[in-house]
Amino acid sequence: MTLDKPGIYEWAITYADGSIRRYVGKYTRQNRPMREYHANVERILDGRPYRKAAPTGFRGVHKELAEATREDRTIVLTILENAAPQDLHRREQALIRERDATLNGGLSVLVIQEQLAFHPHVDGTVKVGQSCTGIVHEG
Repeated sequence: MTLDKPGIYEWAITYADGSIRRYVGKYTRQNRPMREYHANVERILDGRPYRKAAPTGFRGVHKELAEATREDRTIVLTILENAAPQDLHRREQALIRERDATLNGGLSVLVIQEQLAFHPHVDGTVKVGQSCTGIVHEG
C-alpha cells in the first residue's frame, strides 16, 4: 500500500476504558489522511473556525481526534488498501461495515483549546502529539 495511489485509510482512537473506535475514509491525494486532518485538529485545539463560510463545520472525527490528542491517548492512522478511483466509494462503504467504523456516524465532543504536534517522518509514519504510533500498513 502507498499514499501515492488513491486508497482507504482508518483512524483508530483508543479510549480510557481500552476500547478502540474507528473512522474509515478515502483519499485521492496523499495529504488528505495526514495534513488535512492535522490542520482541522489544530484548528479545534487553537479555537479557530473550520472554514470562514462554515466556522462550526468540523466533523465528529475531527473532534474525536482533538479530544484524544488533548488526553494523550493512542491514535493510529492505517492505510488499509489502495483502490482504483472508481472503486473508492464502494470499498470505503464496505470497509466501514467490515471494520465496525463507529466514528463515521458523527459525534458531538467537547472542543478544547491546546497545541497539537503532527510529526510526519520520511519513512511514512506520522506522530500525533506523544500518543500516535504511526501509519500501519495492513495486507
